[in-house]
Amino acid sequence: MLSEILKQKQRPVVACDFDGTISIGDVSYQMLEKFSHGGWEDIDAKYISGEIGSREAFSGILERLFATRQELQDYVPGLMTIDPGFPEFYRAMKERGIDVVIISDGFKFYIDILLEREGLSEIPVYANDIEDGPDGKLKPLFPHHNDECDRCGNCKRGVIKKLRNTYDYVVYVGDGYSDRCPAQDADALFAKKYLYRYAAKEKIPAFHFTDFSDVLRGFTKTIQGVIFDLDETLVDSLNAIRTSFNHTIDTLEVDIDREAAFMEMMHWPLNVSMENIFPNVDVSQAVKIFREKYYAIFKEMTPVKNGIGDILEGLKARGIGAAIATNKHGPIARELVAHLGIDSYFVDIIGAGDVKEPKPAPDMVEAALSALGTDREHTVFVGDSIVDVTTAKHADIDVYALAESINTPEELAHHTPTRMCHNTLQLKEALLGEI
Repeated sequence: MLSEILKQKQRPVVACDFDGTISIGDVSYQMLEKFSHGGWEDIDAKYISGEIGSREAFSGILERLFATRQELQDYVPGLMTIDPGFPEFYRAMKERGIDVVIISDGFKFYIDILLEREGLSEIPVYANDIEDGPDGKLKPLFPHHNDECDRCGNCKRGVIKKLRNTYDYVVYVGDGYSDRCPAQDADALFAKKYLYRYAAKEKIPAFHFTDFSDVLRGFTKTIQGVIFDLDETLVDSLNAIRTSFNHTIDTLEVDIDREAAFMEMMHWPLNVSMENIFPNVDVSQAVKIFREKYYAIFKEMTPVKNGIGDILEGLKARGIGAAIATNKHGPIARELVAHLGIDSYFVDIIGAGDVKEPKPAPDMVEAALSALGTDREHTVFVGDSIVDVTTAKHADIDVYALAESINTPEELAHHTPTRMCHNTLQLKEALLGEI
């Protein structure tokens, strides 16, 4: 839990990008549409593709503007760009003694104007700026550039490094291309849009947010209950399931794409997946073959995932209840959990057949919430697959994805789980606030 981590820190700071993060849109683009005759789009495309850095891009783009600095300043106050949740977020951080700064690869003059309009001009801003040049053209200023890199106008990584001289924990909030470096260097990350997908690809743990009400919730959320998926979340089950599945294919002597069929197998209750995978085979026969093989091997071939024991102990020590919601057949799930000696950690183990509809329907989560006696706001669902993320969204509950199984981090990011973890150590930090 981030709230627990922040209690351990003496001087945390929140560093926020501006355009597309604090502002709803990109102010620079709005100014270009108003005060240029075009020609900047190709430059912007080269920046987005990585051919040029923002410093070179801004220098070229400003040549396309026909306005003076004063004309730009007169235009900015009319823009409705600030996320309505940001002022509340800032006040909440101030009440908690947490400083907020803005680190932008945009221009300070318009950030200052919009902050002043919102009564937030006290927030420190690290950004580029512009001035009127002697030739009548706007001239870019890069007070925070990095000579060693020379790509970004504002070296956000360099600003983060300077902040660490004062602060002992840096939370970064961003959305775009210029946020890649600080995303790697921050202690905690809130990301959306491109940055969230980038973090997933680079295996950087991240909260997903849509607006600053989500960010505030990430700071203040306390966890009172955790609902876990079973296979590939709590236990390493792929070996036993794959062995049993291949045995079923060999016995039935069918010719199918085994890997694609196995993906299908991992996401649904056995009867449903077998019906989908083997449409021309007696489903009851396929299920029987699989179960006979699986029942013979699953206990010995399914260990608890490394690190999960520490998480369960930590939850128990803090009085945080836990339950399981799995599409594995209920009696088999309970037998496996008991065999592994971890059944005492859970108030209930809910599997296929125990409720009306399996995941991704919300029935299992609803049953688990009832068993835990916790509300949605203070409960999280932990799973490894797209089906788990979809289930949590159907149940309107936060979902933490453990992205180290069948679905890749990039695939999971497309479905925007509340928080992405890439190993059980990161999951432990997310659930217990231990770093």
